[in-house]
Amino acid sequence: MSDNNIINSLKRLERAGTEHSRATKKLFAAAREVAIFIENIAPIGVQLPQGYVVRKINSNIGSEKFLVRDETDYIDGIGGYLHNDFSCWIPLPTRIAVLNFANDVSAGLLNEIADFLVQRTLEDDTATATLQKQLKAVADCQK
Repeated sequence: MSDNNIINSLKRLERAGTEHSRATKKLFAAAREVAIFIENIAPIGVQLPQGYVVRKINSNIGSEKFLVRDETDYIDGIGGYLHNDFSCWIPLPTRIAVLNFANDVSAGLLNEIADFLVQRTLEDDTATATLQKQLKAVADCQK
């Protein structure tokens, strides 16, 4: 290889690395935004469609919510100790986990979560109506 070819290859490698780094940062930032949206709507600790769950992690001075898939893949992890609590390490999301999350979102994950929440609400409303009816019946019997 000539010196010119090596220099051109190094320049190409530098451009590709810079572009890859920029694209990866944008991917992770977009995943974090969608994850936070889900965390603010979905109940904590409830298994969501596709194996996702919103976990509330407590540290020595507070707590934070994170979207996790299959209990191990943090979509919006921080890669550090939560609130500097050395007993509370939160891993960084992996590129594969974030790519899978992006694929799930594009395949309808948000609609699946919405449908799931609507179904839970209907179940709660039905159970509430049943309990209220029974309470009324008990109250009527005590008169």
